[in-house]
Amino acid sequence: MVPVPACLLNSQHCAIGLFVIAAAQDQSHLLGAKVLGANGKALDALLAALQPYVGGPANLAKELAPNFLISPELLHAAGLAETAGSSRYDIRLADDGALIVELAARPPTQGSLNTISWPARDLSPIAKAGQPAGWRHVLDDMPPAYLSQPDRNYWHSYPRPDLLYVQINRVVDQPPIALSQYLADVLVEAAEKPVRNAIVDLRFNIGGNYMLSADFARRLPDLLPSTGQLFILTTANTFSAGISTAAWLKYYGGPRVTIVGENMAIACNSGPKGALPASPIPSLRSSTPPDFTIGRMAAACRRSRRAFS
Repeated sequence: MVPVPACLLNSQHCAIGLFVIAAAQDQSHLLGAKVLGANGKALDALLAALQPYVGGPANLAKELAPNFLISPELLHAAGLAETAGSSRYDIRLADDGALIVELAARPPTQGSLNTISWPARDLSPIAKAGQPAGWRHVLDDMPPAYLSQPDRNYWHSYPRPDLLYVQINRVVDQPPIALSQYLADVLVEAAEKPVRNAIVDLRFNIGGNYMLSADFARRLPDLLPSTGQLFILTTANTFSAGISTAAWLKYYGGPRVTIVGENMAIACNSGPKGALPASPIPSLRSSTPPDFTIGRMAAACRRSRRAFS
C-alpha cells in the first residue's frame, strides 16, 4: 500500500457517527464535529460505496472507511469525488452549527506502508512515530487510561485492588518480553493479589499469532473466584487472533464471561454442522490448533451470541 495525499483532519467512525478527532492547527475548530457526508453524498451512501474496497462484514468496512474518507485521491479513484486535490465535507460542529468545508489534500509525509492502517489507533492522542508536528487532538487535555499506551502490544494494571485490567493490542511479541511469558507473569503476579474480577481489553487488537494467547485464555478464569466475573471488551477493530482470544476466553470462562462492546470484525455464528462459516478475509481462514477445535470455538460463540446482539 502506498501513501496518498490526505486532508488536514483525521476522522473516526463509532456507533453514533463519524467524528473529527484530529486536525491541523488551522483547522482545530473542527475538532469534535460530526461528519454527515462528503462531496454531496450522505455518509451511509459513502460507506456502502467503499465497502467493496475493504471486504468482510459491514462493521469492518466502517472501521476502515476513515482511511478513504480523509483522502480526496482515494475518493476520486472510487468515483466519489470530482477531484483528487480536495474534498467538501458536510459538518455539524460541536456547538450544533452546520457548514460545508472544503479541505485540500496535503502531500504524504511517510514512505510506503506494508501493513493495514487501522484508524482506531488515531483515537489516542499519543502521537504516532513520525507524525508531523502541529496537529491537535480532541483528547489532548484528557487522555483516558485505555488510550494511553496504543503502541504497546500488551500491558496491564489494577484500577482497583480486586480488578485486573489487561490490554492486548496485538497478539505479537514485543521486546523486552515475549507475549506468552508476559501473560504468564501477569497470572503469577495477580495470584498474589486479592483479584476478584478481570477485564481483557481487545478493542484495538488487530491480530497476530493466536497461539501466544491460548494458555493465558485457558488459565485466567481459574485465577478468579467462583463468583468472580471476566469482561471482554471488543469492537469491529477486534480482528483475526483477537477474535480467537475472545472465543477462547469465553469458552474457558463460560457463564462468568460477559462480552461488552461492538460486534467483532467477523460474525460469530456457527454453521449448520457446528463449524464457523468461511471468512471472505484470507487472514481469518486460519487453521485451528489441535487443542481447540472449530466445534468448541463455535460453541463458545453460540453461548455468547446475546452479548454480540
